Amino acid sequence: MKRQLGKVVVSCAAVGLASLLTACSGGGGDSTASAGETIKVMAMGQFVSPGLQQPEGRDAAQAAVDSINAAGGINGKQIDLIICNDKRDPNQAAQCARDAVSQNVVAVISASINFSDQVLPVLQRADIAYLKAAPTGPDEYSNDDSFPLTGGTLSDAGSAGIAMRTEGCVKPATIASPATSSQFVGKAYGWGYQSAGGAPIDINLTVPLNSPDYAPTIASLESQGIDCVGVAFAPTDMLNMGKVISQTSSTIKVFSIIGISPEEVTSAYAKDGVALTIGSAYPPLADTTFTGLDEFRTDLAAKNVPVNGVSIQGYLGFEVFQTVAAAMTGPITAESFKQALEGSTAVQVLGLEPIDFSKELPVQGYNRVFNPNAYLLQVRDGKVVVAGPPVDTTPVFSFIKP
Repeated sequence: MKRQLGKVVVSCAAVGLASLLTACSGGGGDSTASAGETIKVMAMGQFVSPGLQQPEGRDAAQAAVDSINAAGGINGKQIDLIICNDKRDPNQAAQCARDAVSQNVVAVISASINFSDQVLPVLQRADIAYLKAAPTGPDEYSNDDSFPLTGGTLSDAGSAGIAMRTEGCVKPATIASPATSSQFVGKAYGWGYQSAGGAPIDINLTVPLNSPDYAPTIASLESQGIDCVGVAFAPTDMLNMGKVISQTSSTIKVFSIIGISPEEVTSAYAKDGVALTIGSAYPPLADTTFTGLDEFRTDLAAKNVPVNGVSIQGYLGFEVFQTVAAAMTGPITAESFKQALEGSTAVQVLGLEPIDFSKELPVQGYNRVFNPNAYLLQVRDGKVVVAGPPVDTTPVFSFIKP
């Protein structure tokens, strides 16, 4: 079975003498971990728990590993996948991290963890790299063992805010629920708008989740001359608000992020003719014209795993792991892999933008952002399409305020 390997450039100079002896020339590392015939990697996440079922993150990780192993593994060694479900419990998340250390894993790949503050300190003491597709917690943006693969929600919302400005929004507003995370996304739209040269957004509405009627909200925005709105609440509310915009023939343009704009939302907006722009770390996952994602879709189809935002997060980290590890010439251990990752200046997988893990973002508290690029998606002619080249959201992080 032939598998397309991602591209990577490793700079030995960037990782220093220790890496030069391990990741670049084939010596050093933990002898216990490197002596085995397999490469242990842990997939960690809140896969199955009371109130939240996301098994596709786990299943996508397994699909990625099965595909890599079927193609011969990494430099002749198979990946031994260890799956740890944190059950949305901080104590269980910490136990997963301790298990990763005791089992000598080379790396931990997170599909979806909300307790990085419990996980990263444990992994850091053991020098184990932590890869996550979309960072959320403060530690994931700043801990030296954290290697986010995207800029997360901040890049998604920031790019949407930039789009507000570039698409000519003169008087934008934001709408969020009372939840802290929702309010933060609302602010990020504003930071994006400002980073593109716009004035601070001073009309920021708070609407309860599952609001029974969005007509008064839309009427209020219309009366204030609002032409664009950044929305930061649940998909159900997105649907209800879109219906009102359509029914009232409002010309307000809606801006959102991929996490709250699943296919049911985009399909409804397309059907109703509501203008929608979405900030996303990825191009449309189901768009077969974006051939870089073909392997992802094929591997998931082989295991009957749904293609969605959760499954790409479970899968992407293994693509990066394989690409970096396959370029190493020495033993693949936690220490040597992390050093190789730190010296990787252009890791490109699935046709996405290259990631430079050797260059930190010069913004305190967000220095571990290595890939600030985001795609802008728009609903056109009933389909979700990429609106243009990826947007560099680096300037957005300079506007972040508590």
